[in-house]
Amino acid sequence: MPTLPYRMKAWGRGHASPSPKAKALGKQRFVPLLFPVILLFPAILLCSRPAVAELLYIFQPLEVRPRILQKSLTRPGNDIDVTVFGRYRDFRSKTLSDAPDAILTKPVVIRRFGEYRVTLLGTRDKKSHEQYVFLSIGPPFHGQKTAVGMFDLLGRKGMVKFLGERFTPPIRLKRVTKLEDLMTLLTLDMAGAILVPDHHVPYFRRRSRADITVTPALNVKTGIIALALKGNGNNGAGGAADLVRGLAPEILALLGIDGWEEQ
Repeated sequence: MPTLPYRMKAWGRGHASPSPKAKALGKQRFVPLLFPVILLFPAILLCSRPAVAELLYIFQPLEVRPRILQKSLTRPGNDIDVTVFGRYRDFRSKTLSDAPDAILTKPVVIRRFGEYRVTLLGTRDKKSHEQYVFLSIGPPFHGQKTAVGMFDLLGRKGMVKFLGERFTPPIRLKRVTKLEDLMTLLTLDMAGAILVPDHHVPYFRRRSRADITVTPALNVKTGIIALALKGNGNNGAGGAADLVRGLAPEILALLGIDGWEEQ
């Protein structure tokens, strides 16, 4: 095999080493081609980013598991990121650490988050409030010195304050994070009564063969549910509000309402 000239010595397989002049020429041609790509890169990156979805957090005592409601509200192509919470502690922690655009919960809960403004009130039979009742097994409950079970709406301190403002002397409270656990307190005699919204009475009657007695708690009433938007309501959460306004009757029933009232 003949010896190649100095500037054409073998370089890898079947390639010749380029001369310094050729290298310089290649660099001069490459830089103009690269410059437009550098300028366009930020725009390409921005366009490739997914749109940020609106965040909607829901916390409400439910007769079904939270994931069932969340699945019902999760639709393909929907730009609303819905999270349904079963515990107040988780709802509060997430709302404080990653504030959503909208929250759907009881007004008494919304008031603990001052930066949210109510735009929709849930109604049932054209009323936005619901009455609470005591459920007991056997005789009616009249504030006997026994514990009372209740769904945890506000955390320990919040619930103590909530009931302390309505009962004198304050009643001894047992909090639960699932409605079904209230029935356990009652049937196992761990509480003398449970305190629930009146529309949940049929649910508890279905879950027990015991003779359940209903006693109105005349001084306990709360708003059923409300939608609140962050800030002054002009935060761009129109999609979340439209989603809530358009909920099907069966979803409204899960939330304990049959319609909405604009605020």
